[in-house]
Amino acid sequence: MKIKEISLSNFKSFKALRISSDHAFGDLNLIYGYNNSGKSNLLKFLHILFKRKYGGKVVTITENDGSTRTISSFTEGATNFWEGQLTNSQFLFNNNDTSVPIEFTVKFEEKKSVLPSNENLNKIYKPNNEFIITGKFVNHSHNVSNVILISSTLNGIEIFTRKGNDSVYFPAIKTLTGDSILFEELLKSFNDSVVIIDSDRYFSSESDNPDNRELNPKNFKNWLFQLYLDPVTYEKYNDLILSLEDFKPKASSSKPLLDSNFKNYPLNNIDLGFTKTKDDLSIMLNKIGRYPIESYGTGVQQIMYILAKFIYSNPKILLIEELELNLSPEYQTELLNYLKHLCDLSSNNLEQILFTSHSAYMVKNTKVDKFYAVTINDHGESNARLLPRTAAETYFDSPAMQEIFNV
Repeated sequence: MKIKEISLSNFKSFKALRISSDHAFGDLNLIYGYNNSGKSNLLKFLHILFKRKYGGKVVTITENDGSTRTISSFTEGATNFWEGQLTNSQFLFNNNDTSVPIEFTVKFEEKKSVLPSNENLNKIYKPNNEFIITGKFVNHSHNVSNVILISSTLNGIEIFTRKGNDSVYFPAIKTLTGDSILFEELLKSFNDSVVIIDSDRYFSSESDNPDNRELNPKNFKNWLFQLYLDPVTYEKYNDLILSLEDFKPKASSSKPLLDSNFKNYPLNNIDLGFTKTKDDLSIMLNKIGRYPIESYGTGVQQIMYILAKFIYSNPKILLIEELELNLSPEYQTELLNYLKHLCDLSSNNLEQILFTSHSAYMVKNTKVDKFYAVTINDHGESNARLLPRTAAETYFDSPAMQEIFNV
């Protein structure tokens, strides 16, 4: 799965955004800009869009005195990504104006070897399939918004359209009209296919009963411990260890000090253990002595968490905020090269990576396919533009960049 084109309006700082097919995302995409320019908002939109939505309802209750109140009852992940509700959505709207819906059109490609179950649908199915989905987030009440799919096409043929309050499936294929089950079969593989790793990646003390709904730095140690204990999930634990060991910074004969550092990289020939007390759980790393993972550099923790999140989620698209956090220039390069390697492997789902960064070393990395600079104007409205590599390498301070963005 690869995002090719985005049109977006009224989402956070993006009053209006368009990334056309001429400027389509590549495999490895760097998004950069000044602090608070809106870089993260682009990643957050893609994550929110493809995340399974809440299912439930808002009930209005009339009291004896005639006043009314609302009660919300929602279950996370109960629906597909194209339906249901968003909660705590009031701050997703541009300028918090919930009277104007968030509207979007996203074009993405998908490679699939498994054909749909219906022969008529197979006639329009290709090795490389292009989907376009158009929809909106509409404020419903208080902090809840409804997700409304307006239309969807597959390889240029309409497979869904909305007429008033009615959903019409496969209007262009008479033999399939009304087949909602087949439509779900086509799109459900994209549920939770886009995973975000935000900039908070620091391990902390954990309670005995952490929130395990989704892997995050606050439950990482318990998550890893349970993965290790459970025979059903031990294979995933082993995959993580192999992935951590596979990430081996490459020595350089011209830099002996760097070579020594790489040879002593704590996750080489990894040997993990666990120590559980009444108040906390520690991941013990056996290297030179036996120490908790928190006693090693924060850069080591960053790498461990990023790779763990990738193994756990097995996403089609990976979004990472501030990839360079706590990493020296050499480790920034090594990690970026390794992520590109994961993207190229056919043994996992990953096909595309979008990451934000302020690092000049990231900008100059030859593995990066596309560079997008995000700016914000005097009205607090963000925009994103594709830049050629030569312009990207000059970053924002050069006269060339000033001229491109008219800042």
